[in-house]
Amino acid sequence: MQNIKYLPGLDVLRVFALTAVLLFHLMPGVFRGGYLGVEMFFVLCGFLLTYILQNLRNINVPVFYLTKIRQLIPPMLIMILVTCGALKLLVPESAWGLKGSSLSMLLNYYNWRQISMSSDYFSSIGAGSPFTHMWTISVQMQFFLIWPFIWLWAKKRNRLGQFKAVKRLTIAAAIPAVVMFAVSFMPNTSAFLYYSTVTRMGSLLLGAAAGIYYKQGSEITYRLYGFLSRHLVLSLLFWGANIAAAVFLLMFADGSNMVIYRGGMALTAVWCAFLVLVAAEYEGNSDSRFIRFCNKISRSGYEIYLWQYPVIFILNSMLGQTVPVKLLEAAVTFILAFWAVYFLGRIRQIMSSFVSSRRVKRKRRAVKNIKQEPFDKREYRHNEKDKMADQHTDDSYMLHHGDRNTGDRRFS
Repeated sequence: MQNIKYLPGLDVLRVFALTAVLLFHLMPGVFRGGYLGVEMFFVLCGFLLTYILQNLRNINVPVFYLTKIRQLIPPMLIMILVTCGALKLLVPESAWGLKGSSLSMLLNYYNWRQISMSSDYFSSIGAGSPFTHMWTISVQMQFFLIWPFIWLWAKKRNRLGQFKAVKRLTIAAAIPAVVMFAVSFMPNTSAFLYYSTVTRMGSLLLGAAAGIYYKQGSEITYRLYGFLSRHLVLSLLFWGANIAAAVFLLMFADGSNMVIYRGGMALTAVWCAFLVLVAAEYEGNSDSRFIRFCNKISRSGYEIYLWQYPVIFILNSMLGQTVPVKLLEAAVTFILAFWAVYFLGRIRQIMSSFVSSRRVKRKRRAVKNIKQEPFDKREYRHNEKDKMADQHTDDSYMLHHGDRNTGDRRFS
């Protein structure tokens, strides 16, 4: 693998998206558009995966899948086990359907399970299941399963030119938006529109197009960022307008409004892809306190996303939905997320030390065998010479004196 450039601007966008989703789950009546942070997650997922694949000289698909499983499944498994145990002890009346939900999450088809149950995401916030938010992980894992094979096929066919690839991926990303627009006119299809991989693939493909465009030379966004960095007032206006638009969507973009599915979500994905490209051009001080804070939160972002909804679900069921409870839920979410990161890090450290000690023992044993082998061969040769000498002595004695045991003297 070549050296992958660290892009600190993406950590800021990831923290913002995580904050939007967390606020939506904490107070869905106030932050009605926080679910759109998922669009940023999907665009970032497609961008980073494609950006990493372009830096790999040789793509080993089994190793890639094993790496993703190692990164995503153990934290999920710990969250599932702890949540199921807490539900059994604290909220036993809500501990139903856990086996099917857990299996679908680990096998990454939870979003399709939600569609089969005709589950409405917005009506189930704060009720239903503590795993309602896990559909996004299933969509991303399905994308991880498909995209490397498409990438290898395109690489072998030499179809990764900048403009051709970006153009084709953009057209492909428009197809899910068209499907979402058409299906939105049919009754009782909100579950398919929101959870389906078919309708959500557009954001991931736009992120992939942005990843190719950035890697192979993003002239437009590079010049735009350079222009903004030289003009402070215009830069403040640009980012101020984007922050104002984000706050407006966060407060007023109601997910039950069909305008979201009839073009609103697609436009949000395009806007997120543009922001990702501009933020990726950031080359400022990556050691600043703000960037380091965003990097720390971003590295634990997956665990924070995993834990936030189960914590909110259980504490809401036990303590109600007051403001102090909301603050407690946020604090417990971060504590459990950082604990999970530390716990898994310790387990991996112990396992790696155990494996390394086994390797050291094997090496020592192999070295010992190598050192003993010449001595054993010399000993074997000496033993063989002694046997031959003894046999020669016995043959000579019998020739001249007969058998020692019978006293036969054939040639006396």
